Amino acid sequence: LQMLHDCRVNIKDVLTRGGGKKAKVAADVPAPDCGYIFVADTFSEWQQITLEVLKREYHANGNSIPRTIRSTLVNVPALRPLMQKVMFFVDLVAAAIPERGEEAFENRAVFSEREVLEDNRAFICQSLGIADFTVFSADDASAPEPDKRANAMPGKPTSHFFRR
Repeated sequence: LQMLHDCRVNIKDVLTRGGGKKAKVAADVPAPDCGYIFVADTFSEWQQITLEVLKREYHANGNSIPRTIRSTLVNVPALRPLMQKVMFFVDLVAAAIPERGEEAFENRAVFSEREVLEDNRAFICQSLGIADFTVFSADDASAPEPDKRANAMPGKPTSHFFRR
């Protein structure tokens, strides 16, 4: 359901030309009729490193993420240049812990997102008001929209909608 909400937001951005929450639908912008959905089977290398550190610190701190986690992560050379992304990712993982528990530290999704999307294609198309969509792996270098593809994470697909 969160994925559908995110897709609706992306469609609204197309219709309002990215004008923000209060923007009105532009009359001359045709509604998208198809889209791409990008799914990731595993996290990127920097995200996997972050998950390892988070899991270690979580257990060392009595099953909670310590407030000093930033100083721990900044000392990891591979993460230092990406700290803004890292801290955003830490917030996502921390928010998932109450619902998912230890699963929040897993490097891959616990189910096939591609399969779920394909199995629910008719419902998704009807809900979004589009004719069709194509599912791509975030690892597929030949897939379109590299910026959107790069933002996909296990459990958090990204999307791009357009008019053919």
